[in-house]
Amino acid sequence: MQHQGKSSVNFKLLAAGLWFLIGRYAVSYLVSSRKKQGRLRQIPPLSKQHIQCPSGNIWYAELDGPQHAQPIVLIHGLQSTRLQWYYQQKELRNKYKVVLLDLPGHGKSGTAISLSIPIMAADLNHILKQLSINKPYLYGHSIGGMTLLNYCINYNNNHIKGVILQNCSYTDPMKTCLFPGFMQFIEKPLIVPYLHFVKRHSIAFSLLSRINFLSGLSIVFYRFLLFSGPQSAKELRQLCRVAALCPAYVSADGILSTLKQETAPLLHRITAPCLVIGSENDRIIRPQTAYSIGDAVQNGRISILAGGHLNLIEYAEEVNAVVNDFLRTTI
Repeated sequence: MQHQGKSSVNFKLLAAGLWFLIGRYAVSYLVSSRKKQGRLRQIPPLSKQHIQCPSGNIWYAELDGPQHAQPIVLIHGLQSTRLQWYYQQKELRNKYKVVLLDLPGHGKSGTAISLSIPIMAADLNHILKQLSINKPYLYGHSIGGMTLLNYCINYNNNHIKGVILQNCSYTDPMKTCLFPGFMQFIEKPLIVPYLHFVKRHSIAFSLLSRINFLSGLSIVFYRFLLFSGPQSAKELRQLCRVAALCPAYVSADGILSTLKQETAPLLHRITAPCLVIGSENDRIIRPQTAYSIGDAVQNGRISILAGGHLNLIEYAEEVNAVVNDFLRTTI
């Protein structure tokens, strides 16, 4: 009996260990589409560099496509990297000079001094000058789009060819997410103190994030937060791995920065052609937000597409078609 008891314990420990090692594969398969076999790939850049800004932030930049072509600058969302743009880069690189940026503290960028949106907008202004980028299209997703809003409002946007804002908010995202009343109710007493706690204990939370990824727990969370279903298991695992490798203090600082966003009274300052893309099933930024931005800027165009917060991966062909149409008609 004692031998059987030990065998049972050993079996449970073995099962737990195996699940810890391979749980993400089983979970991602169960919550993803069986029809799609897509995978995000790193496209070798023509050139790359790190750029240190006056703020102290260090950004990583990759350049791809014909170097004398019309430039388009892509800025990803929080807890992501330039990898999220794989399908857009593959589409644009034959015709445009594609500039992919990793936000501070993300991907190959250096340590983040601050993810304040106004500071990152100032960083972008510096980066464009450093790279000698003239008359660019600017394309931002989520916090990347919020950074572009701030940039276009506070810097001369007459030199911009056009702006593409995808799944981003013009204000505190707690006002534009699902259940805004409840989220605003708990924002100050719960969410903000928790995020500051995460920043103070970043090492522990970063370790926990990696454990949750390996076991598959974070995969379930991100599947229902960021996607609507058509993503492949590989795409889901790749994006969750990227999120798990993002330092906890960076994630917390980024979210805190978005809570301070308020550009509604100033959106009329944006004179450059602007494409605003929303997603029907976005749980972070409701699609109505796209209408609020598109109607307020001077030259806005609105497109609501299928998918969740990361529909640029789920429905890449549809997103690329809308983007290409905008670029073609504003060039």
